[in-house]
Amino acid sequence: MHKQLTTGIFCTLLCLSTAVQAQQTTPKFTVNGAARSIYFADVLEQELAEPDTVTPPRQNSGHALADIGVNIRPSEDLEIQGMVRIRNDFGGFWGAGVTFDIRQLYLKGVLNKVVRYQLGDINYQLTKYTLYNNDQELYDLSPVLLAHLSDQVMYDNFQNLDHSWRQQGAAVDFGFNFRSVIESADMHLFTSRVMPSNFATVSDRLFSSASIEWVQGAYLSGAFTYASLYDLKGTSRNDILLQNPVYTASLSSEKSFGNWTLSGDLEAGMSQTRYLEDPLAPERSDVFSDLMFQLQDAGGKLSISAGYKWVGPDFRSPGAQTKRVLFDAYPAAFDRLTNNQLVRSLTMLDLIRESSLYNLQLSEGLMVYDPRYDNITPYGAATPNRQGLQANATCKLLDDRLSANLNGLMLTEVRGQGTTSYRQFNRLEARLNWEQESYSKNKTRALKASVSLRMDNTSRPADQEGVPSVDLSTMIAGTGLEIEILEKTDLVAGLLYHSYSGFEFMNQTDAYGDIVNFNEFNADGSQWMGGAGIRYRFSDQVYVMGQYNNFGTSNVIGTLPAYGVSQLALLFSMEF
Repeated sequence: MHKQLTTGIFCTLLCLSTAVQAQQTTPKFTVNGAARSIYFADVLEQELAEPDTVTPPRQNSGHALADIGVNIRPSEDLEIQGMVRIRNDFGGFWGAGVTFDIRQLYLKGVLNKVVRYQLGDINYQLTKYTLYNNDQELYDLSPVLLAHLSDQVMYDNFQNLDHSWRQQGAAVDFGFNFRSVIESADMHLFTSRVMPSNFATVSDRLFSSASIEWVQGAYLSGAFTYASLYDLKGTSRNDILLQNPVYTASLSSEKSFGNWTLSGDLEAGMSQTRYLEDPLAPERSDVFSDLMFQLQDAGGKLSISAGYKWVGPDFRSPGAQTKRVLFDAYPAAFDRLTNNQLVRSLTMLDLIRESSLYNLQLSEGLMVYDPRYDNITPYGAATPNRQGLQANATCKLLDDRLSANLNGLMLTEVRGQGTTSYRQFNRLEARLNWEQESYSKNKTRALKASVSLRMDNTSRPADQEGVPSVDLSTMIAGTGLEIEILEKTDLVAGLLYHSYSGFEFMNQTDAYGDIVNFNEFNADGSQWMGGAGIRYRFSDQVYVMGQYNNFGTSNVIGTLPAYGVSQLALLFSMEF
């Protein structure tokens, strides 16, 4: 019955959309959305002295879904968007595995051709220190073969390439033009509801921001931004209220000298964290500054940037420091191994394909992270207790077919943790990308290849009070290849390798985020994932793909034995 009703509604909307489009230049009614079908066939392999008779060696999983959106434009200055998700997990019969959810609902428009507004679901992004959704671990280093799976996870969790956060609330934007001093100024106001009240112990928690972006002329612009996570008084019987405002100011300038352009960007600000009506809670405040200079040639062939950053140890910005991945969660596939049913920790296999491991809401404190993946910038650019140099160089060669990128970080702690000595953080990251439209003389066949490498090291000498030294090194290397072997048919291959070794301390904090103790962290192991597949592109927005991957991991330290997972993945993806 549900399937018949859904099919009838969809066909009716599609027919109405077609009829309206035939009569109107700008359609007042359109259907949009996406569809996907994905299937995983996994085979577990373990290196054990005694066979595992408890864990099933094979698991099959998958689903089919359709996101059907309706966009209505009653007038030129008003738009309504609603989207319903219909999902069927494989294994459910006769509609038993079908679920219906509201995926998107918003209303936006323009008042008097001046004020833009939006109500409902909003993708919003400010600066890297106020509201910014940082990439998850391994994402930007993964080859395209694995990125196809990661992209599905990002879509499910509203993770966008512009690093915006999906929030439910209201936004207002308007601007002014001036005759002197400054050319223009744009005002942006935004409020969202982060957590609802339970009318007893939990108050409504909101996130609000206000920013003014101004342009003085061709060479100078800037902005003032306010962003705050706070509890709304009177929405529960709990008098303890969180307030965490962040204030920043930014300045950008550029000047051309012949064939070169020199630009500079500065952002600086402060944060305050307090719990009102809580006599035990500390009040925390700190500042940050981030300065970058960039030199770029007129043709965009070469770009060099360098700068200095300083982020205080008590700087707290929930909108910029909240992580995508829930590292204290557990994987869905093969969550326990061996006859002793030992809990399996998160690996690159899980980060690439498990949507349930991802976070959808802003967090008031610093979330748990895994230093094996990123111990230098686990909270993005706004990671607290960091100071030092940052540099980047990008160049394009051979008629732009080859592009190279080199990043570097040389940071130290602002304040020692557990000792007066400071940790040293060093990162070197390099990428090469080759892309050409044709590698065949007879037919146009596209070719893309990529290589990436990132090496991180965290170190701190032992002190005289008996605190041992810190030395943690990690390496992530990836390579990918895309070859169009037939028209619209591509051979895709890739490999991602990750190794880690050393010793580090992990902070143990209380409910207010203050450090109360330290846990020893030992790492010595590696993991890898690689494979190949065939992709057929019906269009730029529709493709079908089959790929076979092998995942393996080996840990010298720990109770889990070496194990691997062979994965066959079938994926159909469509956007319309």
